[in-house]
Amino acid sequence: MKETQQAVIIRFLMLALTVAIVFALHVGLGFLLYRGRVISGWMISESDLVVFILPIILAVIGYFVALRILPWFIAHPILNVMTSLLATFLSLWCCLAVSFTKYGT
Repeated sequence: MKETQQAVIIRFLMLALTVAIVFALHVGLGFLLYRGRVISGWMISESDLVVFILPIILAVIGYFVALRILPWFIAHPILNVMTSLLATFLSLWCCLAVSFTKYGT
């Protein structure tokens, strides 16, 4: 069954929106945890695993689920994983740039 042009556009808009949401959540969570570590002194933020690895794991899962909106990524799971890792890498650098610029290293 062939999709209409409007369905393809809606699917790509849904993909863009979900990727933007995952990006914003990753950057926001990373910033919040780093701020809790540097400024507030939260005990939970003393662990590097919580501050850096937890947001990365959640972002990889979020991007993987978001990319499954397109049927092409469902048919090519390796490409889905690689794209998720690349998107996580880019959002991690944005998260670190925002956090380190605001609060230092």
